Amino acid sequence: MEMTVRLLKDAIIAKPSSGYLIDGFPRAVNQAKYFEECICEVSTVLFYDVPEEIMLERCLKRGETSGRSDDTADVLKNRVHEFFKSSVPVVDFYSNFNKVHKIDATFGVSEVYAHTKNALLPQTFFLVGPKSSGKS
Repeated sequence: MEMTVRLLKDAIIAKPSSGYLIDGFPRAVNQAKYFEECICEVSTVLFYDVPEEIMLERCLKRGETSGRSDDTADVLKNRVHEFFKSSVPVVDFYSNFNKVHKIDATFGVSEVYAHTKNALLPQTFFLVGPKSSGKS
């Protein structure tokens, strides 16, 4: 965990930006907390919500052309089970802070992309109040 966070921090320092999309991390709540302690608070979590059966079906389809020897039904079932066991608590943790955008990933690629794009659009806020109201 420490090494992964250090590598992420080094990458962020090397390529300054106003935002970062980190795929597949964190995989556990303790990793999320450690990242926020060492680097910064996370503003948004994208969670692609898809039933286990569809995940397995898609992974098996990928396995037909991936060339990976570990894309077998038994291995994939283990991976999917492990994902739900370790990553769903991360989603629950960030849900407590209203930071999770759940994206229904049962649709096709273009529809899931459109939902993702909408989730990542900037938010705009207006501050309205008279001078000396404390809005600054």
